[in-house]
Amino acid sequence: QPTGATRRAVSAALVALGWEPDLGDAGATYWAAAGAWDRCVAIGERAVPALMAALIEDNEAARQGAAEALGRIGDPAAVEALATALGDNVGVLGAAAVALSGLS
Repeated sequence: QPTGATRRAVSAALVALGWEPDLGDAGATYWAAAGAWDRCVAIGERAVPALMAALIEDNEAARQGAAEALGRIGDPAAVEALATALGDNVGVLGAAAVALSGLS
């Protein structure tokens, strides 16, 4: 699993080469790596795997943003990943708790 820094570097390189992110799986991966949480929410359930991957990044803001986006999408497939995030720091824990409360 590549690190968050690696995903961000690859995303920047793709854009520099002229690649345009779409609203599919590749776009979801790109937008999650870029921290564009509203774009991920617009993509919906197809963004859930990329957002779940962001929950284990080394960047706290990315983990919190991913948890919030997962809550806004509301896909029950994210329950286990969000439950794991309850063991994170206060900001991520709070975002995961809010997200989970909306999935019940």
